[in-house]
Amino acid sequence: MRVGVGYAKNKNAYQCGYQVGKRALKSGALSEASFVLAFCTNNLDVAGYVKGLRAAFGRNTLITGGTVVGVIANQGLSYREHAAAAMALQFEAMTFRAAIVQNIDRNEERAGFELAKQLGVSPDDKMMFMIYNMVKKAATKSQPPELNSMLSLLRGMKSHNAFNIPIFGGGLIGGFALSQSRLFYNEKIGSKDVSGIVFNGDFEVYSAIMHGCTPLDGAYHKITRKRDEAILELDGRPADLLIDEIFQSTDWRQELPVKDLTIARNYGTKYEQFRESNYVNRFIPGPIIPGKGIAIPEQDWEVGSEIQFMIRDNEEMIESTRRNTEELLQRIEKDGKTPVLGLYIDCAGRTAYFSKSVQEEASIVRSIFNSIEIPLLGFYSGIEISTIGGKCVGQEWTGLLIVIARS
Repeated sequence: MRVGVGYAKNKNAYQCGYQVGKRALKSGALSEASFVLAFCTNNLDVAGYVKGLRAAFGRNTLITGGTVVGVIANQGLSYREHAAAAMALQFEAMTFRAAIVQNIDRNEERAGFELAKQLGVSPDDKMMFMIYNMVKKAATKSQPPELNSMLSLLRGMKSHNAFNIPIFGGGLIGGFALSQSRLFYNEKIGSKDVSGIVFNGDFEVYSAIMHGCTPLDGAYHKITRKRDEAILELDGRPADLLIDEIFQSTDWRQELPVKDLTIARNYGTKYEQFRESNYVNRFIPGPIIPGKGIAIPEQDWEVGSEIQFMIRDNEEMIESTRRNTEELLQRIEKDGKTPVLGLYIDCAGRTAYFSKSVQEEASIVRSIFNSIEIPLLGFYSGIEISTIGGKCVGQEWTGLLIVIARS
């Protein structure tokens, strides 16, 4: 397998796509590409960008990707300019199958079933990479955004095929305020789609989660009432009023999503020393109606589940990114493998702009991968999809690093 990554900043969408494509081919010394994963900032004309990519790669390359908050690549990262990046792959001892399902908002579970059916997942497959339009309806002044359910998509996949191959990916968003994105699959472009790619061959998949949130006070709060995508009560009290008390203010109600506070579940032992690997974080999209609870991205935390409030810690975020990236690469080396490529799916809330950090944590991943000359592509997401202990989970406020390695 040969890999190349291209990156460009250009307000002209067609030229941007063409530059990205040609630079990806050149960086990987590729004569052609079997498959291209590509992203661009939401302010670029996506149709023009796809046409530019097609002009660079020709008619025989499968291209998929979408518009995102920002892009990450070996050559740079950007989320406040007109920018794009793509990874081109030319397969040798590796194969892939890809598919798209549109109009997932009508029935996410049915869409997941159809995607798995089209992909024909088998127990021999090594991994699936999935991206989807996360925002079903954008936020209004009185309501938080309505989101497509990742869990419903996954339930649909499992109902068609029970093979537990690792699934990784992300939910695409167009902006920090959870605006809608556009997903493309060759010349198909939509805002209500999911695409999946299944990979097989002589390689191994490694992954690591970068955190950056720590427990507010260690206290556990039980979900005592919920409805669909909302936690109405914690410990028998309106959940949003409890957050008012935490902040001693109602200013957080104007944030989409809430910037400094998240909710999380500890999948380790209760009250043990904090271990970031045991926690699944979820952002708070916003309040519903004062006194009526908070919106949540997914519906898997039921009544009786215990959650903790978490605070974002920029210093821990930077340290976690450095530590987990280095440890993952050391594990690959210890296993006698060589990294071939890296994919970094990074929560948009971890940008220096949004988190008010003095350093771009994604630049740490870039720097490490550049030092060992390994191709890297990433994008800023709304949700990060990873497989932990054989279970596929969705997380927020995290960075997900995936590395494909070979002997």
